[in-house]
Amino acid sequence: MHLYPRLCYTDGDSTQLEANESDGEDEDAVTADKKNPCTWLIVRLSNIARKPGRLRREAVFKCFAAFATVCDTDLIRKHLELMIQPLERVLVQSKAHEESLAQGYRGNSYRNSFLKSDGTSITELPTEVLQLLEEKCGTEEFMQAMSLVKSEARDKREARKQRIAAEAVTNPEASAKRKTARQAMKKNSKKRKIDKFKKGRGVFTKKPRHLS
Repeated sequence: MHLYPRLCYTDGDSTQLEANESDGEDEDAVTADKKNPCTWLIVRLSNIARKPGRLRREAVFKCFAAFATVCDTDLIRKHLELMIQPLERVLVQSKAHEESLAQGYRGNSYRNSFLKSDGTSITELPTEVLQLLEEKCGTEEFMQAMSLVKSEARDKREARKQRIAAEAVTNPEASAKRKTARQAMKKNSKKRKIDKFKKGRGVFTKKPRHLS
């Protein structure tokens, strides 16, 4: 894809790509980079893996592992941060899950959401992919990219907290609606997990008396 990008576009897109490549200005270089099919693919996969879903994330991470194994080092370095972002997200979420278990028992259904069918942790695959990326790009460059990803994620969390705090002052009604909706979502999610756990154990809820 990166050797023959014109094969990935229609005639009109290919003509525009040639025009961008023939011009040496920085702005056109950025546009040409956006037309890079490899960049488009990895951006797409990275965005897909950011959303919850064990099977979805596993599929994307296996693609990243294949890229790290067969693709050129320069290509991987160029997209290193995009690959690290969803991998790091899974590790952070798993760590938060372990901390919540340490603070109090959350039930087997909650614990099983972070385990695969064979009982292994979902963090094993992303950890292995990160190791492949580090071996491919070198420890120094990998650690720089990892540090940048963590810094950006931390800045986004802080900005979100500040925005929510400001909303509580400037728009208390909207803030109250947000809290109510979040509490309802947590309650429904907890109820679904409990029902799923009960069905897995063969326990069913009792019918109302008027239906007996």
